[in-house]
Amino acid sequence: MMLKIRILLVGTGNIAREHYKAFSCFNDFEFVGVVARNKKKMSKFANDLKISYFSNNLEKAHKKLKPDLVIVATSIINTYKICLKLINFNSVIFVEKPLGFKYAETKKLVNLINIKKRKVFVALNRRNYNSTRKLQKSISKKVGQRVVIVNDQTILNKLNKNFPSKIIKNYMYANSIHLIDYFSIFCRGKLKNIQTFNKFNKEPFFVSSKLHFSSGDLGIYSGVYDRESPWYVSVFVDEKTYVFKPLEKISSSTKLFKKKIKFSNDDKFKPGFKLQAKEVLNFFKKNPYNLVDHKEYFKSVELIKKIYK
Repeated sequence: MMLKIRILLVGTGNIAREHYKAFSCFNDFEFVGVVARNKKKMSKFANDLKISYFSNNLEKAHKKLKPDLVIVATSIINTYKICLKLINFNSVIFVEKPLGFKYAETKKLVNLINIKKRKVFVALNRRNYNSTRKLQKSISKKVGQRVVIVNDQTILNKLNKNFPSKIIKNYMYANSIHLIDYFSIFCRGKLKNIQTFNKFNKEPFFVSSKLHFSSGDLGIYSGVYDRESPWYVSVFVDEKTYVFKPLEKISSSTKLFKKKIKFSNDDKFKPGFKLQAKEVLNFFKKNPYNLVDHKEYFKSVELIKKIYK
C-alpha cells in the first residue's frame, strides 16, 4: 500500500483554498502543514481546514514535516522568493504562476531549477480544462495548417490599488500567460518569428502580433488594455472553426452548422483544478501525466517577452 503523499501548502488565500479542495478529493494526499506570513489568518485557515501544523518559517516547516510536495499559492511578488528557498530542498514543487513577476526573474529561477535538477510544475489550469483537452484530442491527427487567434484583455487602471508599479508594468507575465500559453498548446513546431504591429508602452491600449511557426501554423495575438474586451480563443483547422468563449466552453462551426461540445464536469471546483490535482497524483504514481514543468512554462514566458518587446 502506497503511503500518503505529504503536502505542505504555502499561502492562505482563495487560490490556496481552491488547491486544498481539489487535492483533498484524492485520499492519496495528506495536508500536513501550512506556511504563511500573517499568523492570525494562518491560524484560522489551518483550523478551518483541520491542518494541525502551521508556521511562518518555511525552512523550519519543511525540515520538520519533510513533505513530498509543496504547493505554492502566494502573492505575485512573493512567489519568486519562496521558490528560491524551496529549490534547496528535494520536494516536488507545484506553483501558481507566475514563477517570476518579470522575465529576468523567471529566467534566473528556471536556470537555477535546471542546475539543481528540481522537479517543478506550474499550475496553468487552462491546460486541464476539459474544453482544451477535447479540442487537442479532436484535432491531433489533422495535418492542415492551424490558425490560432487569441484575444486578451487587462484593465490596468483597476490594479493601481492592489499592486506596486513594477508588478503592473510586467502584469502580462502574471495575467496574459494563461492566454498566450494557448499558442504553445495548439501551434505546432518551433517559433520562427514574430511581427508586432502595436507595441506595449507607458499608456498601452492595444498590442497586436502575428506569430509564425516552423509547421506553417500561424498565431494572431491582440491584447486590449483598459477597455472591456472578453477573453476568447479561436482555432481554425480543416475548414472548421473552434471557439473558446468563455474559455471553459467550446463551440464548433462549419459554415452555418454549429454544435456545442461538452465541457468541464468539475463545476464544484475552480475549472481545471481537480484534473490538475489528478495529474499530480499520476506523476507520483509514475503514470503518464499532463503537467507543465518549468521548461515548458518558460516557452510561453519567452513568447510574452517577444510579443511585448
